[in-house]
Amino acid sequence: MDAVHNGAGQDSAEMRQGIDDTRASMADKLEALENRVMGTVQSAQETVQDSIQSAKDTVASVKRTFDINHQVQERPWTMVGGCFLAGLALGYLAPTRRPRPFHAPAGPAQNGHNGTAVPTPPAQAEPPGPFQEEIDMAKGIAIGFVMGLVRDSIKESVPQLAPNIDQLMNGLTSKLGGATIPPRSS
Repeated sequence: MDAVHNGAGQDSAEMRQGIDDTRASMADKLEALENRVMGTVQSAQETVQDSIQSAKDTVASVKRTFDINHQVQERPWTMVGGCFLAGLALGYLAPTRRPRPFHAPAGPAQNGHNGTAVPTPPAQAEPPGPFQEEIDMAKGIAIGFVMGLVRDSIKESVPQLAPNIDQLMNGLTSKLGGATIPPRSS
């Protein structure tokens, strides 16, 4: 009977060893799995951080692209030309409010007044369009902006005449129908 009891003890020791081996194997596998999951999480966090930084950089770039002051400082002549072209385009697209000048018809009169032309009244100006007020405002801003750039450029070139240049250019801007833009601070 001692042999049976000894065999059972040996089986029990082998079972414990098997359990311990299985437990150690599972612990190793869980540790490896944890390392893989942690690596994946870390990689995902880095990707998210990179994406956030990329988005911030893109937003900053877009802001700078539409920052008028920055664009004027970087490309002043391009901005002057753009304002000039915008003014021309708006002037071309906007209906005029000026009456057309009177032109007497050439050649003999056909109205029975012995060769003298009967004056015809000038054509009536077209009524303002639905966006006339906005177009006039945009024209004023464009004229004011260009004249402000010219004023500031002249003032930088000839600083001793700055007060006179301000008065002259602001007067010209008003007479051209532009909105006076305050001088930029240096």
